[in-house]
Formats: sequence, structure tokens, C-alpha cells
Amino acid sequence: MKYTASLVGFAAVAAAHGVIESASIGGEEYEFYNPFQDPYMNPAPERISRKVPGNGPVEDVTSADIQCNGFNTGSEPAPLHATVAAGSTVNLRWTLWPESHVGPSLTYMAKCPDSGCNDYMPGDDAVWFKIQEAGREGTSNNWGATPLMVEGNSGVDYTIPECIEPGFYLVRHELIALHSAFSYPGAQFYPGCHQIEVTGGGSTQPTDLVGFPGAYSPTDPGVTYDAYQAQEYILPGPKLFTCSGSGTSPAPAPSPEPSSPTTTSPAAPVTTPSAVSSAPAASSTSIANDEDDEEGVDDECPVEDDEEEEEVEDDEDECPVEDDEEDEVEEDEDEEDDCEIEAPEVQRRHWDRRSYQ
Repeated sequence: MKYTASLVGFAAVAAAHGVIESASIGGEEYEFYNPFQDPYMNPAPERISRKVPGNGPVEDVTSADIQCNGFNTGSEPAPLHATVAAGSTVNLRWTLWPESHVGPSLTYMAKCPDSGCNDYMPGDDAVWFKIQEAGREGTSNNWGATPLMVEGNSGVDYTIPECIEPGFYLVRHELIALHSAFSYPGAQFYPGCHQIEVTGGGSTQPTDLVGFPGAYSPTDPGVTYDAYQAQEYILPGPKLFTCSGSGTSPAPAPSPEPSSPTTTSPAAPVTTPSAVSSAPAASSTSIANDEDDEEGVDDECPVEDDEEEEEVEDDEDECPVEDDEEDEVEEDEDEEDDCEIEAPEVQRRHWDRRSYQ
């Protein structure tokens, strides 16, 4: 009878906060460590999830328990791993979450040694990368934890990046309750860790790694925050890791290098052999990116430019005009035989276009 009363008491306490009850991983169902039952079972069941002392929160972001809520040591290794393919989606099911405990959900991963996570203790090493986050939808009252406040909810999903290396990983999943976070300490952290073995995958090694403790600061806008105000919420921790950006937003495409302006000449008129000059085509040297050598016609008018000299093909009705400010040759149509030749002594004269109007 005392045992039954104790279970009822534990259930009442459990309803006040919450823990992860179970998970669907790689097509298999896994029960997670239950702090209100597992310690009293003989033999104790083997789990993929690491032990937690209860369903209460961690409020000190500098504490070792901010890692996996593990009895003031950060975490305590579990004996088993769940096998799952890279790119798969994992579903975590929490106990019913209190409506007052608005806040985000976040998930991190850390690579374990090749021998597995059974003896792995990360300490405060920077080994964690973020793979899932769900915060506040604008300034509404819809949060990452909101779906968990409904009986029979579908839980929280995270997807294992398909590009990471195969091997053993420690997964850290948490909810943050912000109903008292308007000052520090006030935000309540509910982290828990489980162990998986990833198959397939690629060769990408994530960047933007953080440690727990170390990833969060008391002054972070996602840690000290007034959830009762209609304001944007900034999620704590590093940027979300993606296979395309490796922990950062995709880099913008580089701007194309500037190129020298080009002048498009009209197509040369069709001429008869008698209209082609027998004189050899003059050569010119250009300081622009391109070098053009063209054959002129009888009425060709050479134009000199302080910065650039080009030979262009002109028909009988075209006269080149020099413009020092625009560094390019413009062709104007004029009356036949109305072509002026620039004398050497006035090479540097600034032409006024109005003289051609």
C-alpha cells in the first residue's frame, strides 16, 4: 500500500514538469530512463538514455548538469545504443507538458569515440553541434514546446544530418521553460541525453561546436527573456548545423569581377571589291582588356582617345566622335563626305557634342 501511494505521489510530481518517456529510432521503439521507476526495479532495465535525477529543471547554465541533467556530473553513460541511418527522423515523446511552461525545444549531437558512448563523458569540451531548434512563432504564443501541452501529442522530431560521418553519437535534447525567465536565474532547462549509432552518412565534420557548460550565458537573450511580452525570441546556442552550410547560413555567391565597358559596333555594310581600300589596315594599341584590329572602308575616320584607341569599321555616313569623360567611341550618322579628321595638334581638345547637333 505504501508502494502504491509512493507511485501516486511520483505521478503527481511528474505531472508538474516532464521527462522524455520514449522514442522511435530507426524503426524501433525505446523506453527511456524513468527516474521514478527504474531505480526501484531489480534488475534495472538497460536503456539507451542516460540517467536523470528527476523531472525537475536545471537553472544554472554554468553547472555540469546543464549538459544532460546527470546528478551533478553532467551525465552518466548508458549501456545501449539505438542504430539509425543518417538522414532518418527520430521522434521523442515527452510526458504531458505544463501549459504555463512556454519555451523552445533544441537538439544537439556530439561524436563519441569509435568504441562507443558507453564510457564517454564530454566534460565541458566543445563537441556539440545543433541539429534542431523550434522557438517562438513571431510574437504569438505558439512555441516549440506548445504541441507537448496536449494529451496524446506526437512529440518532438529531429532529423539526423545525412552528411555526417557514421559512428557513435550522444544526442542532447532539451526544453527550456521561460515563464520565469524575466530575470536570471529564472529560465528552466530540461536536458536529457541518449546514445545512437549512425550508419551510412558522409564525411562532413560539423563546425560551430560548443560545450555544456559554455554554450549558454546568463545574459543571452534566449536565457533572460520576458515571455509575456510580444517580442521576438532569439534562440540560445550556436547556429543550426546544415549539410549545405556546415553550421552557418550558405555563403552568398561571389560578386563577378568588374569588366571594362565594351562598345558594340554596328555590322559592317556589304561592299564590293572596288569599295575596299587597298591601303594596309593601321594597327592600334589599346589599354583596355580587349584588342581589336579591324579593316576600315574608304571613308574611315581615325579617332584618338587619351585613355584608349580603337579602330572601328565605319560606313560612308559615319563619323567617330571622341569623348574624354566616357572613354568610349560613339558613332554618329552624318551627311556623306561630312567627316572631319582631327589634326595632331588638337588631339587633346575636349569636343562639345553640341557642335554635332
